[in-house]
Amino acid sequence: MKSAVAALLFLSTVNADLYLQAVRGSNNRLDERGRERANANRLFDSQNNNRGGYNVGHLTYYTGEKVPISWTNQHGAGTYQLKESEIVLQYTCDPLMRDGTTTNRIPDNPTDCQDYNCDTDVEYGRHESWESYQYCKATSRNKGLFTANQNLNNRNAATYTRQDSKGTRYGYECPEERDYYPYWRGSMWRDMAIYTNTVDRCAAYQSESQNVKARYECRYTEKYWDDVLYGYVQQSSGELPLNEYECTNSDSIWYTNPNTNSSLPKWEWIEINAFGIDAPECKESRTTRANHHGTPGDRTYWTHYWEVPETVLDLEGHDQCCVIRARYNITTDEYAAWAADDSVQAGLDFKNNSNITNPNPDDDPAWVRIWEKFDLEYEDIAESFLDNNGNPGNPDADNANQKLSRGYVFRNDPEVDPFGYEPFGGSDSPSRILLQLAINTDQFGRTFQDRTHCFSVKDRADAGIEDNNDITLVTVQGKRGNIVQVYPATEYFFIPEPAVLYQDSYVHFCWTGSNRNPNNNDGQGLEGSDRSNICPLTQTQFNKLGGGDEGNYGDVDGQLTQRNAGAVGDPGNAYPDWLRSPSYGMPVYYNYAPKRDLPRKAHSATGGSSASAQSEFDLGEYPYNDPYNEFWFSERGAVSQMAGLSEEVLGALCTTRRVDSLMGDGLGLMDYGNMEELDDAGTTFCIEPLKVSSTEDGLWNFLCTRNNNFSNRSQKGSLAVSNAYTDWVSATQLGYFGSANAGQAKIVILPNSVSEGDSLDFSVTTWLNRGETSSIVQLSGSDGGAFAADALNDDNWIEVWIPYTGKSLSYPKAWYRETPDDEWTEHSDASVEFEEATSFGVVQVDKGGYYTLSNEPDILAYAAVVLGVLLFMTAMFFVVKRNCMKGGDAGSAKN
Repeated sequence: MKSAVAALLFLSTVNADLYLQAVRGSNNRLDERGRERANANRLFDSQNNNRGGYNVGHLTYYTGEKVPISWTNQHGAGTYQLKESEIVLQYTCDPLMRDGTTTNRIPDNPTDCQDYNCDTDVEYGRHESWESYQYCKATSRNKGLFTANQNLNNRNAATYTRQDSKGTRYGYECPEERDYYPYWRGSMWRDMAIYTNTVDRCAAYQSESQNVKARYECRYTEKYWDDVLYGYVQQSSGELPLNEYECTNSDSIWYTNPNTNSSLPKWEWIEINAFGIDAPECKESRTTRANHHGTPGDRTYWTHYWEVPETVLDLEGHDQCCVIRARYNITTDEYAAWAADDSVQAGLDFKNNSNITNPNPDDDPAWVRIWEKFDLEYEDIAESFLDNNGNPGNPDADNANQKLSRGYVFRNDPEVDPFGYEPFGGSDSPSRILLQLAINTDQFGRTFQDRTHCFSVKDRADAGIEDNNDITLVTVQGKRGNIVQVYPATEYFFIPEPAVLYQDSYVHFCWTGSNRNPNNNDGQGLEGSDRSNICPLTQTQFNKLGGGDEGNYGDVDGQLTQRNAGAVGDPGNAYPDWLRSPSYGMPVYYNYAPKRDLPRKAHSATGGSSASAQSEFDLGEYPYNDPYNEFWFSERGAVSQMAGLSEEVLGALCTTRRVDSLMGDGLGLMDYGNMEELDDAGTTFCIEPLKVSSTEDGLWNFLCTRNNNFSNRSQKGSLAVSNAYTDWVSATQLGYFGSANAGQAKIVILPNSVSEGDSLDFSVTTWLNRGETSSIVQLSGSDGGAFAADALNDDNWIEVWIPYTGKSLSYPKAWYRETPDDEWTEHSDASVEFEEATSFGVVQVDKGGYYTLSNEPDILAYAAVVLGVLLFMTAMFFVVKRNCMKGGDAGSAKN
C-alpha cells in the first residue's frame, strides 16, 4: 500500500498525557497499593507516565443512559497553540474481556496459559483478542506511512511503527491500529465521538468510520490457520499483504498441505463488515491550555455525554465486559499533518522518510523540508545529509558539516543556528551560537490513550424504564489523597456538575471506590480506602444577599431561569440535613420548603408529643430557639424531598446501604460494622435508576460526609430538576441536524449556511409542553443571553422545530421575544412536521431569544367546513325533497 493513509500524527517532546477522569481510566492500573502503576505493558500502550490511573472498580449502566466521560489532556487543544489535535472516543464489548487478577501481562504463547487458552485464562487482564494480535504480527505494516528517520530495522509487521520502532508488546494491542485513525484494517473498537480543531474534516471522519464502512484485509485460510500455524504466529513476519492483488496473486500465496501433499492457498481476501451503527459524533475541540491537567477555562471538565446504545445488548448478550477508550492525538505545525482540512489522508508519507537504509535518528535527518519555512535553500542545509566525505551516510552530530548546515532539519535534538554568524573567520567575527532543541522524531507527532476498567450494561426495559425517558448518571470523580498525592488524577467531586434532570426522567446513582489506595494518602476513614455518600445539605445559616431573595444565590449552574425556588441546601455549609425523625416524636424534617411567615411558639426542651404540639409541627413551625437560623419544616410528601425521591432512597444514598428492612420498632436500621466513616460499606454503590418527580422543580445541594474535610477538600454536588431541557449546538459549514428527545426542540442548519472556517455555537432550552399549546424554546449564547447569528451566511437561517399540541381547524403561528420581560411579538407562520410521535411547528430564525407557538384559526379551513356543511345540507334537501315527491305521486296513483 503506497498511498498515504489517515494518520494520528501527533506531537510531544514532553509527557503530553491523557487521563480519563470520569468514567475513571485505568492507565494500565489494576489494584496497586502504590501511587505508580505496576506494569505499563499490561493491557495497552498509553504513553502516559506511571502516576495516572484509578484502581479497578466495576460499574453498571443502562441502555439509553447518559454517561459523562471527562478527561484531562496535558498538552492542550485548540487552534490558538496546537492546531492539529484530536480526541477520539471509542468503546467495545466482549464476553471474554476482563480486568484480570494480576498486574502481569497476558502471555503470547498459549503454553503459558491455563488450558492452553490465553483468551479464557482469567488471571490476566484482556481487551483485544489473542487472535487479533497474531494477525497484527502476521500482517505487513503500511509501507506508505511517514516513519521520519526512525530505524525499524527492516521489520515488516504491523507491530512496528514510528512511535514503537522496537515492536514492544502491550497486552494484545496492535501498535499500528493504536497509532493511526481511521485504521484501514478491521478493529473491534466502535467509534463514539471525535473532537477536532478542524471541523471541516468531520464528514471524512464519519464516512470512513467502521461504524458505517466495511474493511477488507488479507487473512489466512481457515485450513492453513488450523493445520499449519495451529493459530499461533511465532514471529512478526508481516507476510500478509495490505492489498487485494498481492493477497490473491502473490507467489507466496501457495503452500503444500502436509497431510494431503496438495497445493493450497494460504491467504484469502475477506470483507470485515461495518458495525451497522450510526456514524460517530464529530464536534469542535474545546480550548485547553498546555502543560496543565485541568479545566478548559471554566468550572467544568471537558466532558462528553455518551448515550449508551441499544446495540450494546446485541454484542453477545448481557454477560460481558465493556470498555471505553480515549485517544489524544497531537501534531506540531512544523509539517503538514493532513493533506487538506477536509481530508483524512496524511500530509506526509514514505517519500518524506530518511533516505538512509538504517538511519540513526540522532544523526540522519528525515526528508521533511523544514528549512523551506525559514527561507533556506537545500544548499544551505545539504551538509546535514552527508558524511564527512560528502556522501549520504551517518554524520556525527557535532561534526563540521552539522555546524555549517544551521541545523534546520528534522532529526533528534538538532542544534539550530538562528543567528547565522559565520563559524570561522578570525578574531573580528562574532562567536557562533547553536541552540539545541528537545525534539524526538518518534514523538514529534504522537498518540496518547487511556481506557476504563470493565463495566456492564443492562437493558432499561428490565428496570421498567420507558424508551423515551432520559437516564442521567450521577457518579464520583477522583480518589483519596491530597492534590499532590493523587495528581494527575483529581480529588473527589461529584459529576455531572451539576446533575440536571428533567421532570419524569430518571437518575442513576452509581459510583465506585477502592480499598487499595496508598496508606499514607490523606483522607478520612480507614487508611487506603475511599468511600462516598450523598446527604442533603442544611439550609443557609445567614442571609447571603443581605435582603435579597431567599435562597437565590446566583446562577451557580447556568440553570437559574429554570428554577422557581432557588437552591435548597447551602453549598457553603458542612452539616447534613435530617433524613429521619428523632425517637421522641418530632416529624420528619426535610427543610426544603420556602420560609413561612408564621409566629414562633415556645415548647419544652424535650419536645412535645401531644396532639396540639403535633398540629403546630404540621403547620411548619420549629419549636426551638436557634440563634443562627430559623428552620422551617416542609409538609410530608415526596415532592418536598430532593427530586421527589423517597425517604428510603435518601437514606440509602446517605448510608450507602440499601434500606430493605427495618427493625421491630421501625426506628432503627439493620446495619452492622463501622459506618461512621463508611469503613464497612462496600467500595461500590449502585442502585437502579429512579424516576424523579413530575411536578417538583428545584436545585438541591448535597455533600459527602466522609470526604468533606474543610481544611483541604470539598466533596459536594448539586441535583437540579427542571421542566426544561438544555442542549448545546455547534454548527459548521457542514450544517447541523439535531435529534430531539421526547418533548425537546430540534435544530436543523443546512450545509453551507455557516461560513467556511466559522462555527455557530449556542444553547437550546426547551420548556416542556405540559398541557399547554406549545413549548417555549430559547436560543442563547454562552453567557445565557441572546446571541447574534453572525456566522450565518446571507439569506440562511436556523430551523427550529418547536413541540406543540395542534388544534383542529387551526394552524401554528410563531411568536418571539428577546428577553423574558418583553412582550410577545408575532414572528411568522410555522409549517407542520410530525416525527417521533411528536407534532412540531417549524420556524426559520436568524437570532437568539424566545420562540413559542399559538394555534390560530384557519379561515380557509373554517370556510371549507362551512361550505362542506352547506353543500351537504343542500344535497340532503334535494334528496329529501325528491323522495317526498316520489312518495306523493305514488299516493295519488293509488287513490
